Amino acid sequence: MSEISAVPIPDQDKGLNQIRDLLAGVNSDYDRWIDPQEPLFLDSLDAVRFKSAIDTACTVDLPLELFFGHCTLETLTGALLNHGTDGGSVPQLVPAPEHDHEPFALTDVQQAYWLGSRGFDLGGRSAHFYVEVDLFTADRERVEEAFNTLIGRHGMLRATLLPDGRQQVAREVPYYRFRHGDLSGVPEADGRCRLEETREEMAAQVFDPHTWPLYDIRTHRLDAGRLRLHISIDLLLVDAGSIQVLLAEWIRLVLDPDSLGPAPEPTFRDYLDGVAAHRTQPGHEQARAYWQGRLDTLPPAPELPVRALADSGAAPAFVRRERRLTGRVWRQLRDRANALGVTPSVLLCAAYAQVLRTWSRSSRFTLNLTLADRPRWHADIDRLIGDFTSTILLECDLGGAPDLAVAAQRIQTQLRQDLAHARFSGRGAARAGAAR
Repeated sequence: MSEISAVPIPDQDKGLNQIRDLLAGVNSDYDRWIDPQEPLFLDSLDAVRFKSAIDTACTVDLPLELFFGHCTLETLTGALLNHGTDGGSVPQLVPAPEHDHEPFALTDVQQAYWLGSRGFDLGGRSAHFYVEVDLFTADRERVEEAFNTLIGRHGMLRATLLPDGRQQVAREVPYYRFRHGDLSGVPEADGRCRLEETREEMAAQVFDPHTWPLYDIRTHRLDAGRLRLHISIDLLLVDAGSIQVLLAEWIRLVLDPDSLGPAPEPTFRDYLDGVAAHRTQPGHEQARAYWQGRLDTLPPAPELPVRALADSGAAPAFVRRERRLTGRVWRQLRDRANALGVTPSVLLCAAYAQVLRTWSRSSRFTLNLTLADRPRWHADIDRLIGDFTSTILLECDLGGAPDLAVAAQRIQTQLRQDLAHARFSGRGAARAGAAR
């Protein structure tokens, strides 16, 4: 459950100190004393997280525009004192354990993942995460036991989909045992072959969302005391931030079984109740009206050349392509973005959009971006496991063949305007457009 509540706004000095602490929790670069008039350079996601932290701590709803441009601690504190609670309140999550095991609805993104895995063109694949982690001198049974502790701690690790498309957390599940192989002392070439076979099998897994578990953990004992973990998880029930929570708690438990404190008080279900309460606030209706007003002019997705699909009945294979930038190159890119007055993320997005423009039939198109924001509605929100992903539609207008600098500035202006209305998700806007 959730409640809409309000607390007094702090005075100037207390407000400054509180906002400093909240900023340090969002961006470690600001974990220091900050002059109240020092300009804050926040990327788009940090700005959204910072706003969420302030809104929750002070039960206000500050305009996102305040966090861009010439943003300082002084201007934000002044806005707090002047704004009061006129902009609407935010949910305060109240855990409701009596409802923990009742069915509840999927989020928009969960629903899209589920439908996409059921076999559309270029579908039939799960939204899926696979990683390998090497532990040194770790006892396999202790690693397995630690993971089972986490299954009991986090309800979404016990969740499945019901036939009606809702999700439900089981009260109890069987003890989860890893599949294990011992490759210590095996000839190097044979060991590599076995590991590659496991990797290929697990990296292409499609889980049945109606059957627990929606993950697969395997281990191999290697030479030099190494234990390799193969971790495959369906992203239907967890997001990237949740996987970070899972891995961090897992390793802590392996190193020290008594290292974890109490489990998070609210559940992912409680968080979704908070989302439902938030939709009753004026800001949600304003966001919905904003997107409804843009539907007639919003361009379609990039019209890219698509090779005809062979009618083989087999699910398509997806390949992730990545390249890591050196620290020096990343610093140069970040400095270039700062000089242009845009965030590094927007600069990369603009470069991506320019590549798409090269192949697209139109220079105007819409991208569907994911947002991984967790509103700070409870002190334990960052320790929850669930799928907090949302989406936002971003119009890219590259008409007139602008250079990268101009394209990045256009995109940042549009993205900031859209983020101010992100309460109505991109999935919701797309569904509204399809219903016309």
